[in-house]
Amino acid sequence: MGILKDAGDSFEGEKEVESVQLSVGFHLPKVITPQRQKQIEFFKDFDENYSIFRELFTAAIKREMELENEVDDFDQDYKLKFMALPTCVKEPFEWEITYYENKNFHHWFTFSIRGNEVLHVTMDG
Repeated sequence: MGILKDAGDSFEGEKEVESVQLSVGFHLPKVITPQRQKQIEFFKDFDENYSIFRELFTAAIKREMELENEVDDFDQDYKLKFMALPTCVKEPFEWEITYYENKNFHHWFTFSIRGNEVLHVTMDG
């Protein structure tokens, strides 16, 4: 998971998300070894299946912003900035991801997710 900084009951760090070609900050709860491997697999699965998640996030942003038109270019307009990875103890895993919209509104969007379902979107900005 790259270089990790001890933050008490968790680690913080940055990791390249190859699918978006960005280095992303992350929060990683401290867990025992079997769950650590699940966290690594979770991150890898996210990266490999990013297009599926991108569709979830696009739909959630449209609902939140009450946009009738398509989000023009999600990868250009919304930059992945931060992930709070799950403990990977109990499925479906709960996690969060944050994007910065840099085209029109300049808002931060944080998605609370359980498994592959967006539970809540918090918009800041």
